[in-house]
Amino acid sequence: HGLILELRRKPPPVLLCSHSGLLAAGREAHAVGVHPEGSSPNRSRFKPFIGAGVGGVDTHLEDNSYFSYRSDSDFGLAWQGVAGVRYQLGSKWELGLIYKYLGTTDRSFDAFNAKMDGTQTHSVSVSVLFKF
Repeated sequence: HGLILELRRKPPPVLLCSHSGLLAAGREAHAVGVHPEGSSPNRSRFKPFIGAGVGGVDTHLEDNSYFSYRSDSDFGLAWQGVAGVRYQLGSKWELGLIYKYLGTTDRSFDAFNAKMDGTQTHSVSVSVLFKF
């Protein structure tokens, strides 16, 4: 069992639609969330776990073209689900396979007269853990 605080800085894929068409803009996103993670105790070296959480994502857009500069940001609600399995390699080492789903609410950017639909991302990763 545990409580995990996760901070991420990753630009998500962005496709903006405005009244004048598609926008090409630089972007930067910051996500923060807290999710509890739990597993059932067992004697096996395999340790399945699940988790869920809520947080938020702050997205900043800027357009720095030759003739103008615009920037705007918006904060949206985020939620995620986590499931995976860890294999105990020794008393301090574990190898894991993790699936994560992250969803967000819509965000809008008045300076661009644009709206970003909520995003849904799926990821699979491998982890190596060392316990102190």
